[in-house]
Amino acid sequence: MRSHPEIGERAALILVYLCFCFTVNFSIVFALLLTAVCRDDFDSKHSRSIQVEVNEGESVVLNCTHDVHFLANAAKWNKGGKSIHSSTRYYVHTRNSSLLIRTVSIDDEGQYTCERNATGGRLVSNVINLTVREKLRFFPIPTNRKLELGSFSKVHCKARSFLRPSIKWIKEGAREEEWPSHLRVENGTLFFDDVKSEDSGKYTCIASDGKETINATIQIDIIVSPKFVVLPSSLKVFEGEYVTFDCVAEGDPKPTIHWDKDNSLNSFDSPRFVFYSNGTLFINGTLPEDEGKYGCTAGNSGGFKRTEVTLDVYPANYGFDSSNVVDERKMTETVTITLGAAALYMGLVLMLMIWCRYRRAKKKARNLSQAFPEAKRENGDVEMNDFKGRKDSSEQHKLLSANEKSQKDGKKNDEEHSQASSSHSSKRSKSPYDKLQYPKQELQTIMLLGHGEFGDVYLAKAPNLKEGETESIVMVKALLSKDESINADFRRELEMFHKLNHDRIAKLIGICRDSDSFLILLEYSDWGDLKQFLLATRKENTRRGLKPNPLSISEIIVISHQIALGMEHLTDNRFVHKDLATRNCLITSNLDVKISSTSLSKDTYSAEYVNYRNRDIPIRWAPHEAVFEDEWSAKSDVWSYGVLIWEIFQQAELPYPDKSDDLVLRLLQSRQLQLIATSNTPPELQKILMSCWSDSPRQRPDFAQICKLLEDLRR
Repeated sequence: MRSHPEIGERAALILVYLCFCFTVNFSIVFALLLTAVCRDDFDSKHSRSIQVEVNEGESVVLNCTHDVHFLANAAKWNKGGKSIHSSTRYYVHTRNSSLLIRTVSIDDEGQYTCERNATGGRLVSNVINLTVREKLRFFPIPTNRKLELGSFSKVHCKARSFLRPSIKWIKEGAREEEWPSHLRVENGTLFFDDVKSEDSGKYTCIASDGKETINATIQIDIIVSPKFVVLPSSLKVFEGEYVTFDCVAEGDPKPTIHWDKDNSLNSFDSPRFVFYSNGTLFINGTLPEDEGKYGCTAGNSGGFKRTEVTLDVYPANYGFDSSNVVDERKMTETVTITLGAAALYMGLVLMLMIWCRYRRAKKKARNLSQAFPEAKRENGDVEMNDFKGRKDSSEQHKLLSANEKSQKDGKKNDEEHSQASSSHSSKRSKSPYDKLQYPKQELQTIMLLGHGEFGDVYLAKAPNLKEGETESIVMVKALLSKDESINADFRRELEMFHKLNHDRIAKLIGICRDSDSFLILLEYSDWGDLKQFLLATRKENTRRGLKPNPLSISEIIVISHQIALGMEHLTDNRFVHKDLATRNCLITSNLDVKISSTSLSKDTYSAEYVNYRNRDIPIRWAPHEAVFEDEWSAKSDVWSYGVLIWEIFQQAELPYPDKSDDLVLRLLQSRQLQLIATSNTPPELQKILMSCWSDSPRQRPDFAQICKLLEDLRR
């Protein structure tokens, strides 16, 4: 068989031969069908590339091109190696096999091929590269904001398009491009250097790419976080007496007051408990079961404040008069006044003793001068008695001189000792931690958070710790171990939090040193650690009280960027965290996240640590080189950071929940342990996470690169 000269070697050819046989009664026709196909199957690797551009939201038709149509069956379309099936958006024409894509989106961008199955082999069309010109849109869409009065705040407006868009802000009722000195616009972000009451109002973000313009209007409200103006006091009463707890808070909007007993809101079923609109709790006729801790929580859209008091109820026949029962505040005032008066009295006595000693010394010197006068006659001769007196005086003078010299030597030694002591004290005052000293007896424990490798970790109130604040809530970490390695880790952590100064890292705000223990006081937040916050956002959470909403994708990206900024500062100062996870991050009601280090490895989060080689290690957050080679570095923190972001998307799910600790160790040792990003993770963020989990530390990005990638993603 020869190839057809007009069709060529690459085309398909069909030949039909007919044979006619005739007899007397009938005729027979034989038909022979010969089919020839091309030797080249038009594989995509030999195909030409066709470029097609389309605007987002429009429809496009991709043609299935083959030289021979009558040999092929129905066409199959592929995108990136995956088959495309007809749906509401995809339609394959049965007549010419072209592909219709309705309402094109960004996800439709990619390479398309058309494939047919013929008698002689597989036919593949040219590769069609479809480029989608993205429409101008906000990413994410600006939303209403509530800003704290006097704070530094930012309002973002990001837009993207096929063409680079420009962004500007305008405020309703204000002239365009005229902003107060404390307000500025940079790269589409609205900066409030010092939020003021007049900043509230409607703001419009306008984005334009030269062909299209879009806008979004948001409402910005200025709020003031709750602040107690009247605090309740702990009381001790007899059974049957009346009790009044006053709790008043101010803020904008006006805070609401909620009372609880022993951390339960369901303890006030009895009509004896009366709640007034001003925040006062009245108990009509106390009973023994009313004894306990009462908490007053003031909350508004700016956050929450909480205080606790104790009620002690004594039996009616306790045996002493109720007037003798005074509250702790009055007792404290009485003790303070008494101690102050005693100190004043001792000061006066000391001053009187010094004055008396001075008067006595002066009188003694006068008597000595009168006892040995110089007796000269007018003619200059000296009598015998006078000489004798002079001799005695000379001997006594020698004795006094020796005594005086001894006193001077003693005084000189005292001065040298005083100078040495002063020098030693000066050296001690140069310690960088002296300014952070805080008296341990001033701490008021709120609750125990748990036990860590160093010792107890608890929340406490610290009066007058910060300037301008009468009371601060702090996290206290105690060093109780005598182990040298643990002590070294504690000193490393103390140095880290003291040296670092960044908005995304919890600050060291105090230390307490005594003979029994060493305490460090770290900054805490109103919503606690990030893990507990994420658990509270779950649908199945049954926690009473206020329940936060689940985080949106844009909020997760913002939080991820905040943590990356904090870790960038930490690694720039040559520190390694070693335990980066949601349990060791703090979050505020404004969704501001700070890196901390509670490390409650002994009880609260003990399931997340494994004792390996006599150390509690978070193996589900650590890479191979850290667990088995003890090589902790900035790159091991990058691995942990990727797991932390996975936790946020999974609402604090334990990594590898279907695997035991022993199995996790074995898989990690054989380098077969790998997390998979969740389906709701944006593709760009998935790439970042997969690079964080690279087996080789050199292939993992540093935090500066992660910050840059997240900044681009937020735009």
